[in-house]
Amino acid sequence: MSDFGDRDSLKCQVKVYHSNRYYMTLTQKFAYLFSISFGLSILVYLLRGFGIVTFLPGGILLGLLLLAISTFFTYTILITKR
Repeated sequence: MSDFGDRDSLKCQVKVYHSNRYYMTLTQKFAYLFSISFGLSILVYLLRGFGIVTFLPGGILLGLLLLAISTFFTYTILITKR
């Protein structure tokens, strides 16, 4: 018998190791994507308003806002499906 024990205890340790990993659910992924896109939209909007980031076209801001709105609606639909 080795210092590591028998094979069953090794399998048990591997299962415990895999169960400690953090996996994001689909709802959490959409919440994360919404918060990032909404935060970037607000940041770009404010920086364009102050005249710091004037070289960005308005389509980028519109795209960020549409992404934030669509992920918000998807997130709320996923929450209500529980």
